[in-house]
Amino acid sequence: MTDLLVIPIVLPLLVTSLLFSKYAFYKSVFRHKRDKTDLTYFGFALLFITHEYFLLSLSMNLLGFISFEYVLGLTTFFWIEKRYGGMILSFTPIVLSCYLSLSLGKNLINIIPETILAVVVITLAALLNRENAKHLFIKFFILTTFVTIYSTMFTNYIYKFKVQTHLIFLYQIIGIVFICANLYLFNLQRYKEKTELVNLRKHESFDALTGLRNFFSFNKMITNEKNDPSRYWVFLMLDIDHFKSFNDSYGHLEGNRVLKYFSNKIKSYFDENISATYRIYRYGGEEFCIVIENFLIDESFLVINDFREELSKDDSVTEKGLAVPVSFFCGVASTQAHDDNIRKTISFADKALYEAKKDGRGEIICPECKI
Repeated sequence: MTDLLVIPIVLPLLVTSLLFSKYAFYKSVFRHKRDKTDLTYFGFALLFITHEYFLLSLSMNLLGFISFEYVLGLTTFFWIEKRYGGMILSFTPIVLSCYLSLSLGKNLINIIPETILAVVVITLAALLNRENAKHLFIKFFILTTFVTIYSTMFTNYIYKFKVQTHLIFLYQIIGIVFICANLYLFNLQRYKEKTELVNLRKHESFDALTGLRNFFSFNKMITNEKNDPSRYWVFLMLDIDHFKSFNDSYGHLEGNRVLKYFSNKIKSYFDENISATYRIYRYGGEEFCIVIENFLIDESFLVINDFREELSKDDSVTEKGLAVPVSFFCGVASTQAHDDNIRKTISFADKALYEAKKDGRGEIICPECKI
């Protein structure tokens, strides 16, 4: 009756609680990659030794044999971090042998076969948990079940423990299922949190109306980019012609329709006609900015001019079916002409945009172009 209570319920509950506390401690310390030093790993090794010693002690006192000794290491290897998990698995035979030697007076020479078993376990875990491994939960369950049952038989043979019934192995399988169920629910919650975080960051960086990157994203880009002579950018500043008059005549809802129409058109055109890396931003209101990386300014001028001609072939349509022609004016500048200084280049693109506006709209001004 004790086996039925301890193996499938008590020990799995203990393992799960230790894993969650370990994960929380791990995440609180290793917030960034730079935090991962040998000293912090040593601290986690001490934490594991404490957890493992407690698990071994409880298992031995309640059952009279050792069970689940590799589960902490395997779970850490699969679901927290491979290096940390590998370290835990390699320490498992040491902690086990030292515990049995101190508590029961067992011979420390048995650390040798236990270490061989640990090496086999680490090798199997590494083979099953490769990059982009599929069916990870199934592999984890099979390996953990096999290792738990085999290690119980192994230590029983080495240390002459008395396992009373083969039902114990069934109880162990039930316990592994219990642990896996908790891990699945935990990872499901983590996935939801990550998805929410990704969506939050997307909302921060993308304009809800047009689906283009917003000014926050633009400002982040120019702040993070270094002035690097090996990389250069062309900035195209665009403004939709007579947009304020259109808003006054048809209303802001129809104005939004035009913004979406223009955004879809320009994104579709650039996706199909340019191979260089580029980003399109809604700079503010009816203003847009296209940033093209490592692309000649003359080529950029030709592309945006071709888009202007393509845009003139179609009209935006209001909700009532009224066709509305959409055009834009544009200013172009390249970091190559401005000492690779991004902010300076943006300022010159803005000036070119202002000149295009003065020239009667529908114009593209590129003072640096040779064509």
